[in-house]
Amino acid sequence: MSAPDVVPCPACSAPTFIVMSEGGNRLRLEPGRRPSGTVLPVTLPDGTERARVLGGGDLPAEGGAFVDHRKTCGRQKAGRPVRCPACRRPMDPWLVERGEAYHVGCKPFTAREMRAVTEPSSPAVVAGEGRPAGDEPTLDLGEAP
Repeated sequence: MSAPDVVPCPACSAPTFIVMSEGGNRLRLEPGRRPSGTVLPVTLPDGTERARVLGGGDLPAEGGAFVDHRKTCGRQKAGRPVRCPACRRPMDPWLVERGEAYHVGCKPFTAREMRAVTEPSSPAVVAGEGRPAGDEPTLDLGEAP
C-alpha cells in the first residue's frame, strides 16, 4: 500500500488510516504492523492496491499485519447508546459504569451457574441419607369423595 494519510478516529481520536479491501469495503486500520494484525496489503492483477483480511490458516502473518481499528476502538460513537447483547435495548448508565454488558435479567448463565442450579446441594440427599425414614414430604389433598 502506498503511504496512506493518517487521520484520527472520529470516536476515540486514535491515529488511523482508511484502505479499501479486496471486496471494495472501507477498512479503518491502525498504523504499524503487529503480530496480532489480520490485514495485509495486496496488489490485484490490474495493479490496484487493496487490503486482504486474513483468516484461520493464514494467521499469524509472517512479519506482522495491520490491525483493524474496529477491534481496538474502545469508544462508541457519540449519541449511540450501548445496547444489551441479549435484548438489544439500551443499557442503563449505572450498569455501563460498572462494566456490565447485560441487563440484570438478561445475563445468560455460565456453565458453572447452570450446574449449581441443577445439581443437588448435598450428596447425602442424593444417596437417600438426607432425611430419616418415614419423614418423606406428603401432599394432603383432603379426603377423597
